[in-house]
Amino acid sequence: MASLLDLEGKNNPSDDTTPTDLRNYHLSIEYKHLQTHSPSGVYLLPHPTLTRSFTGVIFLRRGIYQNAIFKFQVDVGDNYNTPGCPPPLVTFVNPSGGNPYHPLVNPSSGALDVKSLVGEWDSKRCFLITLLTFIKKAFYIKEYQRGVGGVDGGAMKCETWSNEVAFSTFTKDREAFIRFVKESVDKSQEMVYEEIDGVWSFDKAMEEDGLKARESQGGVEGILGAILKLEKGGENGVDEDLSNLKEA
Repeated sequence: MASLLDLEGKNNPSDDTTPTDLRNYHLSIEYKHLQTHSPSGVYLLPHPTLTRSFTGVIFLRRGIYQNAIFKFQVDVGDNYNTPGCPPPLVTFVNPSGGNPYHPLVNPSSGALDVKSLVGEWDSKRCFLITLLTFIKKAFYIKEYQRGVGGVDGGAMKCETWSNEVAFSTFTKDREAFIRFVKESVDKSQEMVYEEIDGVWSFDKAMEEDGLKARESQGGVEGILGAILKLEKGGENGVDEDLSNLKEA
């Protein structure tokens, strides 16, 4: 079976392409689109061993999660973007307490509640860029409320929160909530060089040679170079406020 990376360079699928290969091909087209249209500060690479998975990292430059560097994995599943398919699974994979302290992030598994965040996953309107946009938007929510309605401007309503303790802390003790958020941000920075299987691996040598990496226009080095530029506060080093975003 062809992998995502095998199909990525093809202009058209061949006559002997299987249905699975065709789905992978469509996924590779979505991935290519991200190279020029991904939300600022959010980066995604194909997983090195899993065909329908990606590893990602998000840098946050504003709000209470400012300076966070959260790593995550995206698993789209075999039926991705077929009618009635579930949304992709997004799991933050920062070790040693470096996952986001967030009402939408399960404190045990690191899973993000994509369904509550995005709503029903419409295979005709929702794509990888939609997912990344909403992942980023999650960190710019200003109010969390109990109820039905999803995201509306800078507020979000949810009947059941993935991290009920975080939600309760937000509603009862805002200062404590911000303190716990800052602790997770600080921990994410401490863990930035820690290796995780199949996930982004940064090293100090790459940071020191950031200029050379930035000059590469493609591949992993080019993407890491762009990240290093962002981390250093280059021209794209400040995120826009996404609190009024309606959809990707």
